[in-house]
Amino acid sequence: MDEGIFGMFLGFVTLLIPIIAILTYHQRKMAEIIHSRAHSEQLQAETEALRREVAQLRDRLNHQLLEADNRQRLIREIPEPPIRPSV
Repeated sequence: MDEGIFGMFLGFVTLLIPIIAILTYHQRKMAEIIHSRAHSEQLQAETEALRREVAQLRDRLNHQLLEADNRQRLIREIPEPPIRPSV
Protein backbone atom coordinates (compact mmCIF):
# COMPACT_ATOMS: atom_id res chain seq x y z
CA MET A 1 0.00 0.00 0.00
CA ASP A 2 2.85 2.36 0.76
CA GLU A 3 4.30 1.66 -2.69
CA GLY A 4 0.99 2.70 -4.31
CA ILE A 5 0.92 5.99 -2.41
CA PHE A 6 4.57 6.61 -3.26
CA GLY A 7 3.86 5.88 -6.94
CA MET A 8 0.93 8.29 -6.97
CA PHE A 9 3.03 10.94 -5.23
CA LEU A 10 5.84 10.43 -7.75
CA GLY A 11 3.35 10.69 -10.64
CA PHE A 12 1.86 13.85 -9.13
CA VAL A 13 5.31 15.45 -8.74
CA THR A 14 6.20 14.42 -12.29
CA LEU A 15 3.11 16.20 -13.62
CA LEU A 16 3.58 19.18 -11.32
CA ILE A 17 7.08 20.09 -12.58
CA PRO A 18 6.03 20.99 -16.17
CA ILE A 19 2.99 22.89 -14.87
CA ILE A 20 5.21 24.99 -12.60
CA ALA A 21 7.63 25.57 -15.50
CA ILE A 22 4.77 26.75 -17.73
CA LEU A 23 3.42 29.06 -15.02
CA THR A 24 6.82 30.63 -14.30
CA TYR A 25 7.43 31.11 -18.04
CA HIS A 26 4.04 32.82 -18.35
CA GLN A 27 4.75 35.02 -15.33
CA ARG A 28 8.12 36.04 -16.76
CA LYS A 29 6.58 36.93 -20.13
CA MET A 30 3.82 38.97 -18.48
CA ALA A 31 6.43 40.88 -16.45
CA GLU A 32 8.33 41.65 -19.68
CA ILE A 33 5.14 42.89 -21.34
CA ILE A 34 4.27 45.10 -18.37
CA HIS A 35 7.79 46.57 -18.23
CA SER A 36 7.87 47.21 -21.97
CA ARG A 37 4.45 48.88 -21.78
CA ALA A 38 5.60 51.10 -18.91
CA HIS A 39 8.75 51.99 -20.87
CA SER A 40 6.65 52.74 -23.95
CA GLU A 41 4.32 54.99 -21.96
CA GLN A 42 7.31 56.81 -20.48
CA LEU A 43 8.78 57.38 -23.95
CA GLN A 44 5.42 58.62 -25.20
CA ALA A 45 5.14 61.07 -22.29
CA GLU A 46 8.67 62.35 -22.92
CA THR A 47 7.92 62.75 -26.63
CA GLU A 48 4.77 64.75 -25.89
CA ALA A 49 6.69 66.97 -23.46
CA LEU A 50 9.33 67.63 -26.12
CA ARG A 51 6.65 68.44 -28.70
CA ARG A 52 5.05 70.96 -26.33
CA GLU A 53 8.44 72.52 -25.64
CA VAL A 54 9.24 72.81 -29.35
CA ALA A 55 5.82 74.40 -29.97
CA GLN A 56 6.45 76.92 -27.18
CA LEU A 57 9.88 77.75 -28.59
CA ARG A 58 8.40 78.17 -32.07
CA ASP A 59 5.71 80.51 -30.72
CA ARG A 60 8.29 82.53 -28.78
CA LEU A 61 10.53 82.81 -31.87
CA ASN A 62 7.60 83.95 -34.03
CA HIS A 63 6.64 86.52 -31.41
CA GLN A 64 10.20 87.87 -31.23
CA LEU A 65 10.45 88.03 -35.03
CA LEU A 66 7.22 90.01 -35.21
CA GLU A 67 8.47 92.41 -32.54
CA ALA A 68 11.76 92.88 -34.40
CA ASP A 69 9.91 93.55 -37.66
CA ASN A 70 7.66 96.09 -35.92
CA ARG A 71 10.69 97.87 -34.42
CA GLN A 72 12.39 98.06 -37.81
CA ARG A 73 9.20 99.43 -39.39
CA LEU A 74 8.88 102.05 -36.67
CA ILE A 75 12.52 103.07 -37.07
CA ARG A 76 12.03 103.49 -40.81
CA GLU A 77 8.94 105.64 -40.24
CA ILE A 78 10.72 108.11 -37.93
CA PRO A 79 11.46 111.21 -39.96
CA GLU A 80 15.02 112.40 -40.04
CA PRO A 81 15.60 115.55 -38.03
CA PRO A 82 16.21 118.66 -40.10
CA ILE A 83 19.81 119.68 -40.50
CA ARG A 84 20.53 122.93 -38.67
CA PRO A 85 23.22 125.13 -40.02
CA SER A 86 26.15 125.51 -37.71
CA VAL A 87 26.65 128.95 -36.27
